[in-house]
Amino acid sequence: MVNDKIYQHCESNNIFAFEQKGCIRKAMGCKEQLLIDSVIMKKAQAQKRNLHTCYIDYSKTFDSIPHNWLLKILDIYKISDNVKAMLTYIMKLWRITLKLNNKNIRKGDIRCGIYQGDSLSPMWFCLALNPLSQLLNNTNACFRIKMRDRTGYSHLPYVDDLKLYAESKQQLESLLTVTQQFSDDIKMNFGLDKCATIEIKKGHVVKTEENFMNIPCLEPDDTYKYLGIQQNLGIPHTNLKKEAMEKYKSRPTKLLNTKLNSKNLTRAINCWAIPTLSYSFGILKWSDTDLDELDKTTRRTLTKFRCLHPNSSIQRLYIPRSEGGRGLLNIKSLCKSQERKMREYFLQHTHPNIQTVVEHDQAYTPLNLASPQLEFQIESHSSRINNWEEKILHGKYPLQLAAAHIDKTTSISFLKYGNLHPETEGFMLAIQDRIMRTRNYEKHILKTDTIDVCRKCAKPGETIEHITGACSALADTDYLCRHNQVAKIIHSHLALRCKLIKSSLPYYKYTPDAVLESDQHLLYWDRPIITDKTVDYNRPDILLINKSEKVAWIIDIGIPLTHNIFKTEQEKCRKYINLAIEVKRIWNLKKVSIVPVIISTEGVCTTNLSPNLAKLELQKGLRYPMQKAVILQTCHLVRKFLSI
Repeated sequence: MVNDKIYQHCESNNIFAFEQKGCIRKAMGCKEQLLIDSVIMKKAQAQKRNLHTCYIDYSKTFDSIPHNWLLKILDIYKISDNVKAMLTYIMKLWRITLKLNNKNIRKGDIRCGIYQGDSLSPMWFCLALNPLSQLLNNTNACFRIKMRDRTGYSHLPYVDDLKLYAESKQQLESLLTVTQQFSDDIKMNFGLDKCATIEIKKGHVVKTEENFMNIPCLEPDDTYKYLGIQQNLGIPHTNLKKEAMEKYKSRPTKLLNTKLNSKNLTRAINCWAIPTLSYSFGILKWSDTDLDELDKTTRRTLTKFRCLHPNSSIQRLYIPRSEGGRGLLNIKSLCKSQERKMREYFLQHTHPNIQTVVEHDQAYTPLNLASPQLEFQIESHSSRINNWEEKILHGKYPLQLAAAHIDKTTSISFLKYGNLHPETEGFMLAIQDRIMRTRNYEKHILKTDTIDVCRKCAKPGETIEHITGACSALADTDYLCRHNQVAKIIHSHLALRCKLIKSSLPYYKYTPDAVLESDQHLLYWDRPIITDKTVDYNRPDILLINKSEKVAWIIDIGIPLTHNIFKTEQEKCRKYINLAIEVKRIWNLKKVSIVPVIISTEGVCTTNLSPNLAKLELQKGLRYPMQKAVILQTCHLVRKFLSI
């Protein structure tokens, strides 16, 4: 709260120096400084002008600034007396504890330097260096991008990183003198081993033995790391891109060797691997070919670890998980969007210095600000979804999700929760994309001489739909096992709710009893219901009777193909009507409800699933464990089938 109040005060009173971009919320930060620096250096080279620059690095910056100067700066910029009194009191409480082998060996007061780790200290430090910008600007020593212009750049600071610019050696010496005097006054010292100067004469870097304040001069082939980017007269784009690509390529591999689940793996790639590249977007000149190759590298790595089928939908990989994709960031789109955002920022800026940079950036940077028309082709999520839906094979699944009777949110919840192993998720998406190497796929897509008959039941048409839910040879084995896994989840939760069992085991270890009974409830598992009148369908998966309230539920589970899901749900309700009448008469009940629980072989759920679970007084959260059980069993049986 204190940080926000001080920031609002400084912003409303225009206290922050224009050149300072550290902790300035509306600025582009390091990237803004790097882009301005690129234009300055390239302008000197293109016009064959003289330019003298110096990189300043402070020694133990955050540990050396005096507390009395930090408090004095609050007076200079008229920060509230109450805030100053509070900060003065808190500053006396700053402590440091030294530990050795997890044992405290020494405690001491922090007598100088800022308290690192909180939100106020960085901005407070920037305020402490703020007067330096005014002193440097008052020297009138600077480099003018536009010759004979009134404005120019004398320095570019980012927190404690500082670069000075001058058109002559004498001007640079005056800037260094002011900087040193100010630094000495506030008890901060240069780290001379990390400082450097560059002397450019007629557009070329020259080596001089003369130096000022013992600051070394860079050789024409040397580079200096300024704000994380190696540079000299310009930025070596080719070398830096190569280094960034090599660093990036190693990180997804490291992540794929971990045991992260599918959602966390995607998040880790987005948050840890891709940022090795994203800092350079807008600074380095990435071509479309470079960016496409990086995206291909990511996909190849995922395929190598069996987390992505080589023929799966590329568009779906980059669609958010809330829309049915896997949520991976597309590197090309990310680069183009950041470049567009930076370009809009510079073009809309009203400061004369920024306008000068815009006017003279003639393809010196990737933004090419001087060009009146520069379009960035960025593929949006909506266009990716449209392209995904238009595919002949890949598009069948999203079109099924769009049906009126399908609950899309529940159907794609396995992507939202992301608790599947990345390999399992990738395999399931390949099934949904209809690109598994079945005999039908080999004959009609790959155009081979394969005979399209099922290798188990010998019927024509070995499609992925046939394997997952229509092969008669699997009906009494794999399909029944998958069906029972879902039924066990419901049975165990009903038994636990009705206090027929004391504790619940994982569904894959749970063995239901044929009959569970108490004074209040009766629970049948896969048991024929003996009736006076002959009933064709008298063996539901589960029958639950509440004796005290005289109500019952006939529960039947179905795992059909997705295109049959609505028909199966209606059929379940229809075929148990006669049994419901007999159960009501035999047990003298007030009401008997038929509750179908239907999840397709691909994990697709109908809009009636949640209401049906509510009828059984089961939590909505039970939908995901049932869906996960179906997905795991479907993947298992497809793997086993295709291995024949």
